[in-house]
Amino acid sequence: MRRAIGVLALAATLAAGAGCGGPKAMPAPETPPPSDTAADVMDSPAKAAAAQRAWAERLNRPVEWTNSVGMRFRLIPPGEFVMGADDLMGLETPHVVRLTRPFYLGMHEVTRREWEAVTSKTHSTFFPGEDMPINFVTWYHVQEFLSALNKKEKAGYRLPTEAEWEYAARAGSSSSFIVGNAMPDLDRVAWYAGNSGNALHPVGRKESNAFGLHDMLGNVWEWCEDFYDPEYYGISPREDPKNDTATTFRYRSLRGGAMYFNAYLCRVSHRAWYQESRSEKHIGFRVVLPIAVESSEGR
Repeated sequence: MRRAIGVLALAATLAAGAGCGGPKAMPAPETPPPSDTAADVMDSPAKAAAAQRAWAERLNRPVEWTNSVGMRFRLIPPGEFVMGADDLMGLETPHVVRLTRPFYLGMHEVTRREWEAVTSKTHSTFFPGEDMPINFVTWYHVQEFLSALNKKEKAGYRLPTEAEWEYAARAGSSSSFIVGNAMPDLDRVAWYAGNSGNALHPVGRKESNAFGLHDMLGNVWEWCEDFYDPEYYGISPREDPKNDTATTFRYRSLRGGAMYFNAYLCRVSHRAWYQESRSEKHIGFRVVLPIAVESSEGR
């Protein structure tokens, strides 16, 4: 039977026990991958970093890219990985996922400066600072931002799927906290209840993963494109999974944990959810820019 336990209710249940360069040429819109696209098994950070460099060379694109707004991105190669983990709630069943397309992912969460540069509006006044992650955004607010960004850059920016998010966050790691499984490891990569002082922090101050991404855990929860379904892992396709089936209360997936939440909820495999029309001071996002393999290779 499906369990409709919201992220905030789940957090309350577990909290006591878990402790606390200038702009480059615009990548082309997404297209289906060619039939010979290789997807390596990403089972170590070293292998992930090597694949990232190899795909940058293959595509004739930089590993790190900056758009016209000043948003920085890291190239994420296609690959195969084990998504999920053995968890207390049975919501993260491990299964193999294969992502067939490379993409650029925000090097960190979208900041206030970036939000205002794209929208020309001030959104939230909680935790001010231009390098703070934008917060108090609903899933719909994010769609408005993406529409404005796509209009400005004539591109196809979007939110990551749950699979893209976890694959990029792991960057070849099988550990709960990316760089290890112990609390000191989480301290290295995340702002969470154990070290944040219950406040947001400027992006990029913690250690990056093997793909060069910062703040994949902690600081703010990150919206994903998928509708949340606790049973989706049992029915999802092996290649490029994305849940487009709306649920009764229109829950969308959230990933990564946040500054108010304990270590258990900041594990890389943890799945959270929230209604797409609601916002909180600890919810933000980062964005994907797909890369068209066919139009990129051989340029």
